[in-house]
Amino acid sequence: MDPVILTIVGALGSLGKMALNETAKNATKDAYESLKKTILGKFSTTTASALLETLERVPATMPAAQTAQTQLSALNLAADPEIARAASQLAEAAQLPASLQSQINLKIEKFAGIVENKGVANFDIKL
Repeated sequence: MDPVILTIVGALGSLGKMALNETAKNATKDAYESLKKTILGKFSTTTASALLETLERVPATMPAAQTAQTQLSALNLAADPEIARAASQLAEAAQLPASLQSQINLKIEKFAGIVENKGVANFDIKL
């Protein structure tokens, strides 16, 4: 799965579980809105917006959310350095487990570096 999508799903999950204190919730919401704005500024707002809205309202295990994740993954969000940075900030704000944050950041950095050098990258993050 695209590391940006993994970050979004993790952050939305932590918001939904109310696992964060109020300051962390606000920081996570702000970081998510920043990432969402960046994504919508670079891709068709109707398509990306609808897919992100699906992730926001449907549990990640539901078929509709899984379809949205797959369709968003096809956009190769992590290939864009600005989106990758915003996703890293979201992972930090959402206080995702350090092991998950490092996996996300490593995959984003590797993927962005490969894309910038015009290489090819295939990866999947297993939790």
